[in-house]
Amino acid sequence: MSLPPCVTADRTPLHPELTVGTSVPPVPGTTCLPTCKFKFCPYPPQGVRLRAELREPFCLQQQALLSGIHFRGTPYWVSMRVRELRRFWAAMADRRS
Repeated sequence: MSLPPCVTADRTPLHPELTVGTSVPPVPGTTCLPTCKFKFCPYPPQGVRLRAELREPFCLQQQALLSGIHFRGTPYWVSMRVRELRRFWAAMADRRS
């Protein structure tokens, strides 16, 4: 089984910028890429209490891991640029409950 395209190719469908105050939060699966079979996107809005969530320390750790891959590139299963990953993890780290 392959990974979702929002993990391997393009994380914009996850919409980490959504807040609980969004007038009408998107239904899961509505912002997915056309090739996605998983229908996870968007990530739940910030401020919503979840049983499991990517917390700020985890997101900051992901940013720190990216600092060492300037010349090596991303893992083989990720087709995103390091710059895009940094932007995504920064947005995820900035989410406040």
